[in-house]
Amino acid sequence: MKVREVMQSPVVCVGPGQSVEAAAKVFERYNIVCTAQGMLCGMLTDRDLVIRCLAMGKLPSATCVREIMTKQVISVGPDMDASVAAHLMGRKRVRRLPVVERGKVKGI
Repeated sequence: MKVREVMQSPVVCVGPGQSVEAAAKVFERYNIVCTAQGMLCGMLTDRDLVIRCLAMGKLPSATCVREIMTKQVISVGPDMDASVAAHLMGRKRVRRLPVVERGKVKGI
C-alpha cells in the first residue's frame, strides 16, 4: 500500500506570517502545514501552540506562526510504501507526516 492511499487530503495551509490566533481557529477540524510561496516550510501542532506560545506567555493574537512552528519537518512522497512511512514516523517520533509531491503539499 502506498502513502497516497492512506493520506488525508486536502491539507489546510497557513502562511508563516499569520497570527497564531488565526491558525488556532482551524485546529478543531484540520491538521496545519505552513507554506511560503507554496512550499512546505513548517508544521504547526497543538503542542507547538501550548509549549511554544501559551506556556511562554506569548499572546496568540500578537505572535506569528513562524515564531512557534516546527521548522524541521520530515516529509515523504506519495509513492512511498505506507509501512516504510509508518516506520519512519515511529523512529522520528512524529504523529503527522506531510506528503509532498513536486514541492507541493498533497496530504498528511
